[in-house]
Amino acid sequence: MSEEKYTNPDYHIFSVGDLVRAKNWMTGSPGLIVSASCYGYPGPELLKIPQYAVRWDFGNEHVFLPFDLEVWPCER
Repeated sequence: MSEEKYTNPDYHIFSVGDLVRAKNWMTGSPGLIVSASCYGYPGPELLKIPQYAVRWDFGNEHVFLPFDLEVWPCER
């Protein structure tokens, strides 16, 4: 188990400036990635999990880890 990295094939890797949608979050309004960082879990191997801040089109901002919300790229 310690040899395995925490990976989820359903993760999307986003960059700042990407447009995204989140299932069941504010009715799927498009949001803009305003920051991206890594969240580290301490342990035998530091697990780096992407973390993003999204600004939704109505001004609210929400920081989430990929497993908090079902988030996918927004078709332009």
